[in-house]
Amino acid sequence: YNDNCEDKDSITRKWACGQDRSGKWKKYYGRGAKQLSYNFNYGQFSQAMFGDGRILLDNPDFVADTWLNMASATWFYATPQPPKPSMLHVIDGTWVPNQEDWRNGIKPGFGATINIINGGLECNTKDGRESNQAKNRIEYYKQFAWYLYVDVEDEELGCAGQQQF
Repeated sequence: YNDNCEDKDSITRKWACGQDRSGKWKKYYGRGAKQLSYNFNYGQFSQAMFGDGRILLDNPDFVADTWLNMASATWFYATPQPPKPSMLHVIDGTWVPNQEDWRNGIKPGFGATINIINGGLECNTKDGRESNQAKNRIEYYKQFAWYLYVDVEDEELGCAGQQQF
């Protein structure tokens, strides 16, 4: 989760990776309750929490070892990252797909939240079937919905046919 650190695109420059004492790139693998990953997420979260993106880019372990563990999950859930909406807005129904979203097969429902979390790895599968990761998320979601008496019968649960946001 640091293989983009030498890229020259605007996002990598804005949220530049930190380096350890030997000059090696810090690693931005999944930490925290929602498994915050990638330098651009660490940088944006750090900016939101501290007004300074460098703090967590230089100290990514803080996300695992402090109150930031749960805060990172809440931040990711509630914060849109254009063109992706927030997961909160998908779940509460305030997000409405635009024409491009519809063309890309992205519809309201739990499948859109999978796309927000990990669309590049779990959605738009070559064989048109749900990835194993997406299947696991769907099963957990259905179990929680059952416990909470939430009807998901007509909901778009998967993302196999969705392009990335």
